[in-house]
Amino acid sequence: MRTIVLSALIGIAALGTAPASAESLKAQRYYAYCVYGKTTLSSNSPEQINTNHGSGGCMLSQSDSSSGPNKFLRSNYGGTGKPCSC
Repeated sequence: MRTIVLSALIGIAALGTAPASAESLKAQRYYAYCVYGKTTLSSNSPEQINTNHGSGGCMLSQSDSSSGPNKFLRSNYGGTGKPCSC
């Protein structure tokens, strides 16, 4: 009897899991931006930055890992929050 109940619960749980959407399977990207004259790191897409900041920002670097843009900013600008221009 326990086996039947357990099997039924597992079956119900399996039905409740939705397949992953294409958006959730998309690889996370990390970016270095110059926004209003200061360097910043973000996982927001360039489109999101343009929506949030208008023409006040530009992308400096991008990578699949956060260490890529972070290293780029340290090497080329001295880190985040440092002066930059587009």
